[in-house]
Amino acid sequence: MKIGIYGGTFNPPHLGHLTAAAAVIATLKLDKLLLIPASIPPHKDLPAGSATAEQRLEMTRMAGEQLGLGSKVETLDMEVRRAGKSFTSDTLAELKAQFPEDELWLLMGTDMFLSFETWHEPEKIASLAGIAAFGRTKADMEPQFSAQRDKLYRLYPDARIFTLTVPGVIDISSTELRERLASGTGENLLPPAVYGYILRNHLYGTDVNLKSLTLSQLRPVALSYLKYKRIPHVLGTEQEAIRLATRYGADVEKARVAALLHDCTKKLDMPEQLALCRQYGIELDELEQKALKLLHAKTGAAIAREVFGVDDEIYRAIWWHTTGHADMTLLEKIIYLADYIEPSRDFPGVDDLRRAVHADLDRGLLKALDDSIRDMQQWGNPVHHNTLEGRAGGHHLPDPGGAGPDPGADAGLRKPRHRGEEDQGPGDPGAGDRRSDHPGGLFRHRHRQLQHPDQRSVRLCGEAAGGAGGGEAPAPGGLPGRYLGAAGLRLHLRPCVQRRGPELL
Repeated sequence: MKIGIYGGTFNPPHLGHLTAAAAVIATLKLDKLLLIPASIPPHKDLPAGSATAEQRLEMTRMAGEQLGLGSKVETLDMEVRRAGKSFTSDTLAELKAQFPEDELWLLMGTDMFLSFETWHEPEKIASLAGIAAFGRTKADMEPQFSAQRDKLYRLYPDARIFTLTVPGVIDISSTELRERLASGTGENLLPPAVYGYILRNHLYGTDVNLKSLTLSQLRPVALSYLKYKRIPHVLGTEQEAIRLATRYGADVEKARVAALLHDCTKKLDMPEQLALCRQYGIELDELEQKALKLLHAKTGAAIAREVFGVDDEIYRAIWWHTTGHADMTLLEKIIYLADYIEPSRDFPGVDDLRRAVHADLDRGLLKALDDSIRDMQQWGNPVHHNTLEGRAGGHHLPDPGGAGPDPGADAGLRKPRHRGEEDQGPGDPGAGDRRSDHPGGLFRHRHRQLQHPDQRSVRLCGEAAGGAGGGEAPAPGGLPGRYLGAAGLRLHLRPCVQRRGPELL
C-alpha cells in the first residue's frame, strides 16, 4: 500500500491544502492519505489567537472529509496526543512501525522542501519515507527545485524524492487567511464546514452573534455540526423546504432555518444524547433510552433555541420533524415532509409521495403517515401513538374524490404523522416512529403523555439542583458550558422549573 503523510499546523486548514492533497493523491496514486496536525510545531511558534491543537484537529478532520474520498483520507491525532514538539521524524518512526510493509511518502510544499536539511533529523526522515514536494508552477520548481533535489541526493544518497507541479492550487498562506477572517472575509478560501466551525467557536478574530446569523453564515455553521455524509441530506431538506414553503405560503426564511438546523445534534452518540436530554429535562421512556435514532429531534430543537435563538415556531418544527403529531402547523408539516422527500431520499414510492405532497400538502402528509404505518408493520415495529393520532387527524380531510384544500391556505389543520426516523417532538406527548434515512427501519419510542408544545405545562424528567428526579416541566435555561464531544456543544443547564409547554431551554 502506498501511504501519503501530510502534516502541518493547519491553522486553519484551507482549500490550498485540499487542492494540493487531491493532486498528490492522484499523481502518486496513493492508496491512503494521512492528515496529521502538529501539536507544537518545531519550526515556528504559533501566533497569538491561534486555534488550540484540538480545534485544529477537528477542523482538519472536517477538511479531509471535504475531499469526498471516504476512508481513503484519515486524520490522525498522534501528534496532538504526543507531548512536546511535533517532530516529523518521531511521527514517521511511529507510522513505519504501524505500516512496516507499506510505502510511505511525506508530502510538503515549496517552503518546507527548500528548507528540508534544516529539519530535526532529516536523514532519519529520508530513510523512513519518500519526499513528495509540490510546487504551484514550473517557476516554483525550476531552478530552485532542481538545485534542492541535487543537494538532498548528495546529503542523503538513499533518499527518494519526487517533485511535481500542482497547477490550480489555491495560493493563500495561513497567515493571510487569518488576517482576512479577522476582517470579516476569507470564507471562500475555506471548506464550508470549517468556516462554520470557526464562526461558532469565534476563532481567528471572528466575532459573530450566533443568535443573529445571516442565512449565508448559518448554513456553514449548521454544516459544521454534521457528519460529512449527512450534509447532502440537510442541504436537500433546505431545498425542499423552500419549495414547499413557497408553494403553500409559509415563511420561507423560517423554513430554511428549521431545515438547516433540524439535524444539528444527529451525530451525537447515545451517552451524549441522553446527557443532553437529562439536562434539558426531556423525559424518555425505556425504549427511548435505548434507541439512538429517537432523540435528535428534541435535542436539536433545544440547541436551535439555546445556541441560535430560534423562535417558537421554528423550535416546534424541529422538535416534531421525526414523528409529527395531531395538530401540526404549516411549518411543522413542511419540515416533516421536506425531511422525508428531499432529493437525496431514494426508497420505493418516494416519487409518488413527492407528487402527492406537491399536489396537496395535507393529502401528501396523510400518504406519508400511511406509508410509515405500513412500513412499520411490515418491519414488525410497533407504531407510535403520535403517528397514529396524527393519522387519525386526517379523517377531517375531504374524501379522496372531493376537492382538495386551497393550496395557499394554511394546510396545517389536520395532522397526520409520519414515518419513524428519529425522535419525538417538544415536550411531546410521545414521538413518532420514523425511518432513519429511508423508509423501513423504524423505531418505536413512547413518551409519557406530555403536553403539546403550544399548550399547558409538561412533565419532564431531569436533574433538579441537588438531586435527580422528575419535576414539573423542567425548562433549564442555562447556557454554554458542558462539552458534548463530537458535536462540540457546550451547555450548562439550570435545575428544572415550571414552564409552559415543552420549552427545553
